[in-house]
Amino acid sequence: WEGVIEACKKLTVLTANHEQIDIARILTDACRRTGQLEIARRGLEYVYRENIDGISLRDDLKQIYEEIGAWGELASFHAHDANAAEDPARRADLFRKAGTAYLKAGDMDTALLALNEALSLEPENMEAAVLAIDIEIENGDLEGAEAHATDAIDACAKKRSPELAALQLRMGRIAEKNGDKVGQLNWLEQAATSDRSDAGLIARVADLAEEIQEWETALKALRNISLMKGDCPISKAESFFRQGRIAYQQGDEKRAQLFVKKAIQEDKDYQEAIDYLEQIS
Repeated sequence: WEGVIEACKKLTVLTANHEQIDIARILTDACRRTGQLEIARRGLEYVYRENIDGISLRDDLKQIYEEIGAWGELASFHAHDANAAEDPARRADLFRKAGTAYLKAGDMDTALLALNEALSLEPENMEAAVLAIDIEIENGDLEGAEAHATDAIDACAKKRSPELAALQLRMGRIAEKNGDKVGQLNWLEQAATSDRSDAGLIARVADLAEEIQEWETALKALRNISLMKGDCPISKAESFFRQGRIAYQQGDEKRAQLFVKKAIQEDKDYQEAIDYLEQIS
């Protein structure tokens, strides 16, 4: 493959038109096989600049830029193609791709401009909405983030889905930034309802509810966890123990002992539960 690469490097200068483009693609393939993508990049960029038919190499260059992490260059290509596209759906998709690439390049302001273009064409583009919201939260523009999240949630028609949950989680982050723990908990609950397959969400509800002493919400989440069969950040034993601890906070010592005993039955080595049972017995 090294010989092929050397030959192609020479031929890209000596050939022209379609032949030159074919050589550039052979060079790219050889470089990809040998992990020399920077050489492929230089070859493709040279042919793209020098050949009147080089436009046909745009997709090849985009692929190489993505593989080597040349996000700024990739973003510029996507933005150019978006401005040239006539179909609104394609324009929206390309602006979304441009925004994603600008974000990876660290250019948050230009990323947000591109994502806003995508959303103006396709308000229901959840991926673009989530990225735009994240940028605005990072920039401290909580009003803008909330407006974007509200519009996107409305576009979801409130159908339960992981996409809706992602937006509700962003609303929770906005509430958290505003110091509104109760509002944050409310959005976490809604997100957990929208995506019932995410056990981590239910665990977050339980953690926050217990932190702010919303006991009934915490108990509901912990009960759900105790009935789960899959993996969860909170184990079944821990869910029983925490239900017992809350029951004790509520003045129900008998129920507290019952739940802590269940925790120990689940995990006989659960020392914290063992010590707590001795304390409340």
